[in-house]
Amino acid sequence: MILARQAFANLAWQQRVEQQYGYVSYDVARLTGPQLFTDMELEAGSCTRDIRSDFSGRIMIIPEETAPIVRNVHTGYKTPSSHWTVRQLAEPLFEPIRESSSSRDVRFYNLFQAEFRSARARIRSEIERLSLEED
Repeated sequence: MILARQAFANLAWQQRVEQQYGYVSYDVARLTGPQLFTDMELEAGSCTRDIRSDFSGRIMIIPEETAPIVRNVHTGYKTPSSHWTVRQLAEPLFEPIRESSSSRDVRFYNLFQAEFRSARARIRSEIERLSLEED
């Protein structure tokens, strides 16, 4: 959970910064990927398999050389211009948030919801008043 929370916090921060300034340099691996894991859970400046003491016993590192891992199996997406390592150098991670102009349907829906809530409150109030009269 710690990694997931930090990854989402990193993404939220990146989105906020991009909304304010436009494109801002970023590194997907550091925001959400293997570099985030390395930064948070492994001892700084040590071999990449030394777990920080506060995570000891909760994390086990399996050496890649002995694990059933196969790299570069699915590489169709790795065209030179579309791979994330290239795209992050020039394009923002998030689309700009556009101010939506409220359509007639949205305004009507909001008006309906306000009227509905008001009517529901009046009905509940009347029911409560009637139940108090019976007592």
